[in-house]
Amino acid sequence: MSGEFDFIGVAMHEISEIMGRIPGLGSGGPVACAITSPLAVPGDYGQKYFAYSILRTVEDGLSLPGYLGSANAVTPVSAIWRVP
Repeated sequence: MSGEFDFIGVAMHEISEIMGRIPGLGSGGPVACAITSPLAVPGDYGQKYFAYSILRTVEDGLSLPGYLGSANAVTPVSAIWRVP
């Protein structure tokens, strides 16, 4: 069944050894991610994001309270969500 709030996200494991890590975030390194949803704007966001950026983006998009781990210390992919 499909609905207006459907969301599928796939993230590749952190590639920290290749692209580096954010100091102070442990293993919160860069990831490759694909999201498909009626809530998402298609496109390439042209910036390097990290594992915690993806987590924060999902938490923001689903209006979840608070942030897990170090998600509050990174920039979310805020341009991904359609304005209702």
